[in-house]
Amino acid sequence: MHEPERAGLRVLVIEDQHDIAANIWDFLERRGHTVDHCADGVAGLARAMRGDFDVIVLDLGLPRLDGLDLCRQLREAGHGV
Repeated sequence: MHEPERAGLRVLVIEDQHDIAANIWDFLERRGHTVDHCADGVAGLARAMRGDFDVIVLDLGLPRLDGLDLCRQLREAGHGV
C-alpha cells in the first residue's frame, strides 16, 4: 500500500525568540508545510538527529548550542538536510 503524498515540506524551525518562530511557523504552515519547533540548540540538534526533515530554519545565536556548532554536528553525523 502506498503512503499518502504530502503536499508540503517537513520543516524544523530552531529559533529562541518566540515571536520570530511564530511568524515563520505561520508563514510556512499557511503554505501547506508541516512545521516543528525547538527553542534552543541542544533540543534542536536532538530533534534534527531523530527527525525526518526536508528543511531546517536555523538561528545562529541560540542558547545552549549555537547554530553553527549545531550545523557542524549534523554534518559530522552525516545528515544532509
